[in-house]
Amino acid sequence: MNRNYLVAIIVAAVVVVGLIVVVPNLDGGNTGGTSGTTVGSAPPIPEDATVPEGHPDLGEGSDTTGADATLEALVAEAEAAYEADKTDLTAVLALGDAYLQASRLDEATRVLNEALAIDAGNADAKAGLAMVDFVNGDTAAAQSKLEAVIAESPDSQVALYDLAVVYFSTDQRDKAKDTWAKVVEVNPLSELGEMAKQFIDLMGQTETSGGSPHGADGSAGTTVTTSP
Repeated sequence: MNRNYLVAIIVAAVVVVGLIVVVPNLDGGNTGGTSGTTVGSAPPIPEDATVPEGHPDLGEGSDTTGADATLEALVAEAEAAYEADKTDLTAVLALGDAYLQASRLDEATRVLNEALAIDAGNADAKAGLAMVDFVNGDTAAAQSKLEAVIAESPDSQVALYDLAVVYFSTDQRDKAKDTWAKVVEVNPLSELGEMAKQFIDLMGQTETSGGSPHGADGSAGTTVTTSP
């Protein structure tokens, strides 16, 4: 499990469900109720569209207790590996990912910057910092940073995948699809490659149905809310 899996859940919710979905652990530490983030424009969804294999139930009222426990265990494991050797780049990146999944964004930023202190050109660390912006709602900054990462490291699957998520969230659907296709080109057998293929297929189902990215009244926009 990695932070891209969590982001994938958000995109799956937008693509497949097409309604308000509560996604826990992306509130950036909010404690005063539910916050909302507008994520792109969800087109009409074919009745036979399916969530990518392995994703949890995305409906309202889904039990998030297990997910919370898994995140806590993931953070604890990553912290233990990090404390064992703070110069191990793999361990540092894993902890940054874990903190990002748990919406401990300040800690994620700190640790990802530590990764860059070890390897100034590390694409995964730079992509992680861009996704901190994304979770904070600054999609423009996230897109700019990810595009810069890819200009330096065009085969970074993490950066490409994350950029596709950002493109989709801002209704740049053609760019999202093309960028997910690049993820597949880099490595179709990796976890990210498999998920990218699934999202391309889902978008294809929508296109085949003749759906429009706008509602019947010309309005657009789907909101993914985040719970404290």
